[in-house]
Amino acid sequence: MELRVLRYFLAVARERSITHAAAALHITQPTLSRQIADLESELGVPLFRRDRKNLTLTEAGLRFVQRAEEILTLTEHAISEVSIHRKDICGEVTIGCAESPGFSLFADACQRVQKRNPGIRVCLQTANATCISEQLECGTVDFGFMLAPVKLSDYEHLRLPHVDTWGLLVRRDHPFAELAQLSPDQVASQPLITSYREPVLEFLSGWLGRQLSSCDIRCRYNLAYNAARFVEAGVGCAICLDGLVPTGGESLLRFIPFAPRLSSPSYLVWKKARFFSRAAQVFYLALCSEVRRRSSAQDAPARESSADDA
Repeated sequence: MELRVLRYFLAVARERSITHAAAALHITQPTLSRQIADLESELGVPLFRRDRKNLTLTEAGLRFVQRAEEILTLTEHAISEVSIHRKDICGEVTIGCAESPGFSLFADACQRVQKRNPGIRVCLQTANATCISEQLECGTVDFGFMLAPVKLSDYEHLRLPHVDTWGLLVRRDHPFAELAQLSPDQVASQPLITSYREPVLEFLSGWLGRQLSSCDIRCRYNLAYNAARFVEAGVGCAICLDGLVPTGGESLLRFIPFAPRLSSPSYLVWKKARFFSRAAQVFYLALCSEVRRRSSAQDAPARESSADDA
């Protein structure tokens, strides 16, 4: 199976038409049709359903799109890593990242890296931990930025200084809006919007002291921004992390932390025995330096307080 054929397949999948894909690829329609037919014969399954107007992907075709994209991405990364001039450090560093204010650490590290190595580019792919794990396993991302709960035994990892706080996102006209904190019973009494990830649901159930599934779940979400729109519309209250959506000024929303406090540490994770490009190594070292700097800044107030107490 040639990479060229994978590109042909993805073009047909994107255009939903042999004619349009052939035009985009600058090849003849019979040539493209024959290449797709040969690919289906090699795989032993049909990748497209054909009708008079267009093509649609079969179930096998949908799965193969993802794998074809991963193969081409890995190939491009490999070519980039081995073709650069030895004295230059350049290339792309890809990060699968969760939503968190703590991701600012990566932005600061990126600024430092690109100041010294302008040939290094950073590609961000925002996703939840399940998707990031799949990306790490497939090798389509170099690093993952993940929040607890996460199965760290599957990865090499670095604990990061930022810790996120869980709470409830409500409308400003909600009866809870003026409260400083919320108990498990108060949270469980509301119509809720929650993450759809099972590890997160189990984590939250432990804090609630009951199965979250027994509560009035109105919606499950992936990204907090979209969940916030449902809160604004009055669908329910969203269980989420602090700082993901604006809650000050003219915002219709307010975030109320849980009591007792529920928090999630953050981690940099990467696949075990992963071989890193020079660009990824440089980024990792810059990130470690930024972690040390922030950790020292957090420790300074504690040292000053101890000195004052003495």
